[in-house]
Amino acid sequence: MARKKTKAQRQAALALAWDDYFGGGELADWQRLLHDLGIEGDFTSKRQCKKAMAGVWINICDFLAAPDKRAVHHFSTEQELSQYTLASNRCFPKQVIVDAPKGSPLKLLLAHILEPRRPHRRQNKARR
Repeated sequence: MARKKTKAQRQAALALAWDDYFGGGELADWQRLLHDLGIEGDFTSKRQCKKAMAGVWINICDFLAAPDKRAVHHFSTEQELSQYTLASNRCFPKQVIVDAPKGSPLKLLLAHILEPRRPHRRQNKARR
């Protein structure tokens, strides 16, 4: 009989899944991520990629598990993502995001699940 994974094992598996998906963080990795997120364009720098990700609300666990990444649901607001994530109990471990290297797209995808921000905050940030 298979035993259930512990929380630490699940978190480690999710961190490994992200590392396997995203790779070393080269420009090509960022471009693939944007393509898989359904964001089209000619992005020639990581900075352009980061700007293009402003306002993207996806469940990272769903994204990593999806065979067709482009089919993953995009939420309109952080509040919608929060409601879904809490109801489905599919939370990507915050500590993995905190420990991610500087400039990781995980930090851009971080959502405040327990206390979502007001919708305008991220939109204002993207305009800077």
